[in-house]
Amino acid sequence: MLVADTASLLDISGLTAHRHKQVQHFSSGMMQRLKLSLSILSDTPVLLLDEPTSNLDVKASAWYHDMIRQYTKDKIVIIGSNQPDEYSFASGQLHVPEFKR
Repeated sequence: MLVADTASLLDISGLTAHRHKQVQHFSSGMMQRLKLSLSILSDTPVLLLDEPTSNLDVKASAWYHDMIRQYTKDKIVIIGSNQPDEYSFASGQLHVPEFKR
């Protein structure tokens, strides 16, 4: 992972104010931020995301785009989504219905 400690992860995730909460008490948006942070910051060559901005408000969706821009430069990112905003940065798109028989 690109982050060495919990405090840095919470800071990047925007969850520092909730550092004393148990994860089971996070809202769905907070949980989504945590999951996205852990996956985006993982040291893997390929990142698979399914509807990454579900449960995120407008501010958190902007955070998602910043995370993608900042931390996925050397990764293959594959996003499954019907929401164009979730993959608007992609260099290529595969429209699955075009391949159905």
